[in-house]
Formats: sequence, C-alpha cells, structure tokens
Amino acid sequence: MIGWLRRTEATGELVLLAVLWGYGYVAGAQALEGGLTPFLVVFARFLIASVAMALLAWRQLLQITALQLRLGVISGLLLFVGFVLQTFGMAHTTPSNNAFLTSTNVAFVPFFVWLAERHPPKKQALLGAAACMVGVWVLTGGGALHLGAGDLFSLAGAVVFAVQIAYIGHISTRIEVKVFNFIQMLTVTLVSGLSFLLFEAGSLPPIQPKLALAGVLYLGVFSTCVCYLLQLHAQQRASASKAALIMSTEALFGTIFSVLRGYDRFSWDLVGGGLIILLSVLVVELDFKALFRRKSRVKKG
Repeated sequence: MIGWLRRTEATGELVLLAVLWGYGYVAGAQALEGGLTPFLVVFARFLIASVAMALLAWRQLLQITALQLRLGVISGLLLFVGFVLQTFGMAHTTPSNNAFLTSTNVAFVPFFVWLAERHPPKKQALLGAAACMVGVWVLTGGGALHLGAGDLFSLAGAVVFAVQIAYIGHISTRIEVKVFNFIQMLTVTLVSGLSFLLFEAGSLPPIQPKLALAGVLYLGVFSTCVCYLLQLHAQQRASASKAALIMSTEALFGTIFSVLRGYDRFSWDLVGGGLIILLSVLVVELDFKALFRRKSRVKKG
C-alpha cells in the first residue's frame, strides 16, 4: 500500500512537471521574441533558478560533498548541451516540430537505461513509448516531417535529454535533491554565461524588456527550478522510462497552452493526439497482470 502511494505521488509530481514545462514552450517563444539570443535565454533562466535554489537550500549547501559536486556537474553539463540544442532548434523550426522532436526522448530513454543498468526495457515501457510517439505525431499535425537544421538541433537535444533522464535514474539513490539541483543549475549558468560572452555578446539584437523578462522569469522559476526539483524527487520513486513517458506529455500541454495563447489554432489533431498520449501513460501506469488476476478471482468467487 505504501509503495503504491509513493508511486502515485511520483506520478502526480511528473504530471505537474509536464504541465509547467508545457507552458514553457510559450515562455520560451516570448523570450526569443523579446530579442534574447539562445545562449542568453539559457543563461538567464538558469541564473534565476540558481538564485532560487540557493535561497531554498542554503542550509544544505553548507554540507556539499565531493560526490554531490561531481554528480551535479555531470548532470549540469548534460542539461546545458540539451537546452542549447533545444533553444537553437526552437529558433530555427516550427513550435510543433520542436515539441514533437523534443518529446522523442521518451523513445531513447529505455535504451540508455539498458546500457546503464544492464536490464532490457520492459515491453510495457516500450509499448507506452511507441504509443506516445504516435500521439505526439498526431498532436503536431501528423504530416511528413522535413528535417531542416532547426529540426536536427531539436532531435539532438532530445537524445541528450534522454541521457540526462537515464543518468538521474541511475544515481537517484545517491543524491540529496536540493544540493544536487543547485549544483546542476549553477553549472549550466556558468557554462552558458561563458558561451554567451564568447559567441553572442557582440551581436545582440534590440531587446523588448517586458516580453523577454516575462519569458525568462517563468522559465527560471517554474520550468527550471521547480520542475527539476519535481523530476529529481519523482525519479527517486519512479523508473527513468516511466518518468520520461509522463514528462513527454509536455507536448500535449504545450500545444494546449499554445492554442489558448493564440500561437496555434484548435484542431481535431489536438484531441486525437492528446487521447493517444493519455492512453500511452495508462499503458505504463496500469498493472494489467494484476487487473486480470482480480478479474479471474471475481469469476471464480
């Protein structure tokens, strides 16, 4: 009973994370429309997240260990590469393509977990991942995907995010959540800030402060600080494959928010794709063997 409650709590955290990340597509578009460059968007959101985490965890930060530092830096470097690729993709492809390709991480995670843990992925996880991919494809229009430079950036980012999710699953029992999250946030801040100074500082376009600030504040506080706390906490009780599947529903929520904010129009693709994505989550969440056993007991009784 306690184990079921812990799994249910983890599922709730991951769904909340997906909702918050879903609106992040709108916030990211706002930040880019406000004139911020890709490295500057990543730097600003993680700087805000680092400050927020320092305020939340200053007591725990006084006891940072070498192990926590090493694990957090590795995760931070993976996040930096993933977010830079995703942000460059967002700037050079359509929102629907970016959402679809970013969500493909759900298909990669079981195989990276296999490499790390030496355990083959469960059939139920693979079936859920495949159904989720079909749902996201329908959600984003169901047409042929012509891969341009921005799409390749988005796809590469999805692979890196899959590695990061599998990595978190592999080390989840060895981390203190708040300390680890601060270290990975600060790592991304430092590396993205240096990258901005090296590659973008001399070519800043005109910035619209209100639009840019609204975007990065949401990204920093909610899409980064809060969401990664939820991810780390949930992955201590849920497998990496399950976490990736539920988190990939961000594409559904992102599309809903995009329609509500006027970035996209409502379509029946949204309804059909959303239903398939929800079905894919149920495939992984429900214990079908236990359900069949209960039915057989009822019939015998």
